[in-house]
Parts: sequence; structure tokens; C-alpha cells
Amino acid sequence: MSFDSIVIGHRGYPERYPENSLVGVAAAIEAGAGGVEVDVHLSRDGVPVVIHDANLQRTSNRDWPVPIHQLSLAQLRQASVHEPSRFGQQFAPCNLCTLEELCEAYAPCAKPLFIELKCEALQAFTARQFVAAVAHASREISADLRFLISYDRGIVDAAKNHFACQTGWILESFSRANLALASQLMVDVLISDINHLDSLTQITEQAWSWFLYDIVDPELARQCSAQGVKYIESWNPPLLLSD
Repeated sequence: MSFDSIVIGHRGYPERYPENSLVGVAAAIEAGAGGVEVDVHLSRDGVPVVIHDANLQRTSNRDWPVPIHQLSLAQLRQASVHEPSRFGQQFAPCNLCTLEELCEAYAPCAKPLFIELKCEALQAFTARQFVAAVAHASREISADLRFLISYDRGIVDAAKNHFACQTGWILESFSRANLALASQLMVDVLISDINHLDSLTQITEQAWSWFLYDIVDPELARQCSAQGVKYIESWNPPLLLSD
């Protein structure tokens, strides 16, 4: 399919690979994705690790309800995040990777990397500490391709004011109040679940670079592109890129 929007792999290429894994991120780029989005928490010792959930239970082989920020990197390394509930042992072992490891592997592709800083880390670290750790770990990615994004305005503000990067705010809901807050934050990209929109025409009324997720319908992707959406995030990037 030919359109102007950039297709972003949502946690890599989780339709076929474990989410937020090195193998999934590499597969998304190989399949033609124009960039990738990943999620980051901090370990107890302050190391940014690439995982979506606040604990390891859903994606790993460990029945650990303990929050990520209460486990050291050494403890986290004991788990294999191969998503056994979806893929069985197909991708085992699949080590939980650090953000630094992912960025070192990703940097040569020279495509945008969207790093979502998960709010749960704020239970143990300040926004400034969190962003500083992520900025250092992602230093291999050039500032124009490195997007630090979050639901938390404090995290976004710290990223924008203290570090060389692009920023994005993820909307909890599409409302006038949130759009006003976005204007105050002056982010580079505004991010929304497409299900929060009553109509795609809502975004054409706003002067933002839009990032919409999660889209797995090629026709809907085409409509988004026609409305000027810059980034379209998908669980299955090749589906949107096929003719």
C-alpha cells in the first residue's frame, strides 16, 4: 500500500514475535516498518529495561507479580520474556533486554525510535531521574530520531527541557482540555488511541504531528494517511505495507 504516513511497529512486530524483543524489533524493520515504538521501565538499580507491563507475569516464564522497579537487573535477567502464553517455547530463551542494548542494535537503521517511559517507574524514581537514565541509555540514537514519549506530563516536560530529543505526549482521552495542555507542553508529536476519536476529521482541526495507534486495517490506515496523520502505529506493520 502506498501512502505518506510512516508505519511504526508497536512494540516491534508482536503479531509474529514476542513484544519488545530484539528479534521482534529487527523483524519489524526488515519487514519495512518506518520506525519502532518500545516501552521502558527502570530496574531497582536504575537500568532502563524494555518491557511493557509493570511486572513479568504476562510475557515471561516466571510467576512474579513483583513490580519491575523492585527487581535488580540481575534478577530480571533470570526471566525469559518469550511470551509462552502466545508462542509456547518457539522463542525461548528470550532475554529481557536493556534499552542500551536495543539502541545499539537499532541505531544503524537510522529510523525513528519512540521510547515510551512507563509511569509506574515514578513510584521509585523522579521524572528527572527516569528521563536522565533513558536519555543516557538511548544516546546511540540521534536526537532527531529519538522520541521520548509518555502519558505523564512531568516526564514529557523533563525530557523536553533537559535533554536532546523529540517528545510526545500520549493522550488519555481526546478532549479540549487535553489539547490545551498539549499546547502548553509544546511537544513534537501528539499521540492518541484511534478509538478515542469520534471521527478522523477531529485531527485535521489541530495543528499537530499526529501519531495514532493501534491500526491493523489497511483501509483505515489509508484513511488516516489521507487526513494527514504522520505516524501510524501497528501491531502488524507488514499488513499495512503490503500492496
